[in-house]
Amino acid sequence: MSLTNFRRLVYHQDYPANHERQPLINTLCIIGLLTDSFACYNNPSSGRINNSRENEYLNRYELTVIIDPNIAEENVPQAMEKLTELVNKNGGVISQTDHWGRRKLAYPIQHHSEGNYVLLKMDLDPSKAAELEANLNISETFLRHLLIRLED
Repeated sequence: MSLTNFRRLVYHQDYPANHERQPLINTLCIIGLLTDSFACYNNPSSGRINNSRENEYLNRYELTVIIDPNIAEENVPQAMEKLTELVNKNGGVISQTDHWGRRKLAYPIQHHSEGNYVLLKMDLDPSKAAELEANLNISETFLRHLLIRLED
């Protein structure tokens, strides 16, 4: 049986009955044969979240980052590019980038009284959020960050 005929069987509404084909759909979603299918996105055991957006398994986040002020003003775009690469590496899709410029900090952070602020709005897989924050903590380019999940 070809994969196309196999998919037709999975999607067929009358045969086999829905309760009989659900274990088959679960297995195919888990092993990756039906990753692009409607069945995986609406299947509670597949681990995907249906948010009724274009990418159903991504949540909206807002990330604010303070870039080290010791970085020269002409190198700030490179630091912002590094931040963009970190987000993209973790499967994020940036929808808006806003560079606020150099601002005075409310209190000293690592003996710095100023920092370059950057605000990103993005879509990100919830399972990758912790990994992104860990990468931001490791980097010496960024003094602080705040990742907030936006409500739909």
